Amino acid sequence: WFIDQFNTNWQSVMALVWSHRSNRMRQRLILLIVTVTINVGAFWVLASAVRRGEINVSQLTIYGTAMFAVANLAMVDQWTIAVSLGTVAFPGIIEVEQRMAKDASLTMSGVGQADDLPAREIVFENLSFTYPGQERPVYTDFNLRIEVGSSLGIVGRNGAGKTTLIKLLCRLYDPNGGRILVDGIDLHSIDPALWQRRVAAIFQDFVRWQFSAEDNVAFGGVESQHDRDRMKVAAERVGALSLIEGLPGGWDTILSRQYEGGADLSGGQWQRIALARAMFAVENGSSILVLDEPTANLDARAEVELFDDFLEVTRGTTSLLISHRFSTVRRADRIVVIEDGKVTEDGSHDQLVALGGSYAESFRMQAERYNESDADADSETAHQK
Repeated sequence: WFIDQFNTNWQSVMALVWSHRSNRMRQRLILLIVTVTINVGAFWVLASAVRRGEINVSQLTIYGTAMFAVANLAMVDQWTIAVSLGTVAFPGIIEVEQRMAKDASLTMSGVGQADDLPAREIVFENLSFTYPGQERPVYTDFNLRIEVGSSLGIVGRNGAGKTTLIKLLCRLYDPNGGRILVDGIDLHSIDPALWQRRVAAIFQDFVRWQFSAEDNVAFGGVESQHDRDRMKVAAERVGALSLIEGLPGGWDTILSRQYEGGADLSGGQWQRIALARAMFAVENGSSILVLDEPTANLDARAEVELFDDFLEVTRGTTSLLISHRFSTVRRADRIVVIEDGKVTEDGSHDQLVALGGSYAESFRMQAERYNESDADADSETAHQK
């Protein structure tokens, strides 16, 4: 059954590809026939001219060479096809640029400077936001104050609006209503490019660049991309220095087996590289550090160990940590619970546990599950012994 379903679905999709290829092959065949016919006719004319004594052998050689050059120009090879297919997107790109130039609402405004921001606080004030093309709002009246220099843990169910909050903070989107204030300045008035240099964000689906280890870290602060000493400091702070220096080519190792001398990394090792990139951004002036479940593919204990160290070395930096594992965020200075687009609980880990609300219940359930896993592991170990 599975094979039949796969074949049916695969063939239905490939039918479009085959149809396109057939049309393209017919076009190439017609062009080839036309080209060959023209060339045969041209060479027949040249041969007749030689026979009649109208041109000599040297002239025939020149004309013949020219004809071969023209014939090569007319031939359609794979590179020509690749270029033609690649240009298909150009009209769409041009259309988007034209639309953005005509409609100011499609571009982010702001010309203010972002130097030394934030120094005191970031405030989300009566925020409302709905993704383009969606009807259901993520936020309708969202309020939150973040104190600069502290670490904030953000927890909540999937779809509660945790990642959306970060996207708004990074100005990947602008809110539909309300304001985001940075030291009292409306974020909407600040140059988005300058503001984004102040925020170092690592998301769950961070990019694993198939470049050197140095490049992967340097992308956090391209203005200092050749400052190896500062990269080493950033890597050491997140436990990635020994990993990088232990690679076959050290910092110059390409992080992919597809290249000679390259190396593959495990999921946990890539996490360290991504965190080193974020830390290098902080070393180069980013004042806000955002970690949006970048270690979701690690087991709970590995994630806790990593963030225990990370929160310690970033103490004093404005840090926002999103995780569905409450054991990870418990060491944050402050934790907020977001439900249905609103902050429903706010406080330290101990305060929220004592409150006995949804945070305490979820933390208890996760702790019980981990304890059961420990018991099962111990039982299995004893059985093996």
